[in-house]
Amino acid sequence: MPNRKTHVIVGVSTGCIVAEFRAKDEEPLPRLLETVSGGVGGYIGSILPDIIEPALSPRHREHFHSVLAGLLTFGGDSTLANKCITWCRSTAEYYRREQYKNTLTGIQKFFYALIEIVLRILAGMLTGLAYGYMSHLALDAFTPNSLPLV
Repeated sequence: MPNRKTHVIVGVSTGCIVAEFRAKDEEPLPRLLETVSGGVGGYIGSILPDIIEPALSPRHREHFHSVLAGLLTFGGDSTLANKCITWCRSTAEYYRREQYKNTLTGIQKFFYALIEIVLRILAGMLTGLAYGYMSHLALDAFTPNSLPLV
């Protein structure tokens, strides 16, 4: 059975790699923000199944350690997480463009920049969270007890 350290290493790595790949067309700073926050999300996602269903015995896997939970988490571009990620990135881009308008005050520009940064971080964290969760399930699937279907 993979231990927490293994789940964390794989989850953080997966979160960073996927967030970096998804942000490959972004400018350097937004790409960096998404990659690093993807690692943070990967960390959280990699331990989340065992927080929800603690590993008190080898047979602790139920609903949140199931194939169905994996499919709901990783269901492609139609998942809620992917829609949120797309919204975060497009809204962040809107605020990035708005910062350069001459009609804004310095404080407005500051807050627009702050909103852009927060949205970029959120996009990376959501990516990492989903893929960190999936990495946990993938590691558990290859153990003798495997994963339940539902």
